[in-house]
Amino acid sequence: MKELKFLKERQKDIFYSGYYKIHSDEIVKPEIKAVPFENSEYYYYPDVDYCGDDRALWQPSIHLVRLHRQLALAGKEKLHNEDFFRISAIKTLNFWLEKDFKNPGWWYNQIGIPKLLADIAIALEDYLTEEAKETLKKIISRGIVNPCGELCIIDGIDGYSHKKKESDFTGANLIWRAAITIKYALLFEDEAILRIALEKIASEMCYSYEGVQKDGAFCQHGRLWYSGGYGRSFVYELAPILNIVGGTRFAFSSERLEPLFCHILCGQRLMMKNGYFDFGSVGREYVREDAISFGELKDSINLICADMADFANISKEL
Repeated sequence: MKELKFLKERQKDIFYSGYYKIHSDEIVKPEIKAVPFENSEYYYYPDVDYCGDDRALWQPSIHLVRLHRQLALAGKEKLHNEDFFRISAIKTLNFWLEKDFKNPGWWYNQIGIPKLLADIAIALEDYLTEEAKETLKKIISRGIVNPCGELCIIDGIDGYSHKKKESDFTGANLIWRAAITIKYALLFEDEAILRIALEKIASEMCYSYEGVQKDGAFCQHGRLWYSGGYGRSFVYELAPILNIVGGTRFAFSSERLEPLFCHILCGQRLMMKNGYFDFGSVGREYVREDAISFGELKDSINLICADMADFANISKEL
């Protein structure tokens, strides 16, 4: 348990460093504070459309994205020392836990929301009630790797689409879920679940039909070339995991990491020039904000380099 607490502190350090940045400030608007919701004990953001059902930029998710950003910007000292800020954050989280909003698509329910809640829960864990922790366990568990191969069924809305089996997740989608599982394991201090997640990651850090290719490229949705899209997400999610477990008995071997490094050195580095990815490598993500900028990738490599001195020169080359 002591070692898991150590890993959890590393995760908190990454969270407060601002590494996890979801959407721009123009979308998130972190300056907007939560306010009391009607005559309840909860806080909400009055500018958010909680009835939104868009499967891309889902309006209700801004509630958690904004809280996530506000906590990261505030830092652990403000959270600990300023009672009003801490209580407001908890009441804002509890609003979501009470409503348990669901998207008509599968991604937010099984990746996006569990991912955000895992970060927020670890940041606030010292101040959460047992009831809140139980609700968090229920919602975050929708996004964790299930060794039995079946996924939980999420009820509550008509026409909800979800992936049926764990094997439906590959490439970046699988790494997202494994990252959620690691945070879940750290939050609830469950080494068995942590090992399941790390084994799942290890199985994906190889050359395969969907994922890293032998020439360093990255494919997703079958054989679609996505080195600057899903490939970038693949690296972005793996970087903090490598940093968290680096130098511990949970660390990955250099042999296991070889496909990842091949992807960065060949599949991504050769697709960049003057700070931008070749637009053909980002696929449909080309229409998204900062889709071809490689700033996010540079942050990932710097995080990897923190525990891998032999890899440090790559950051300078990029």
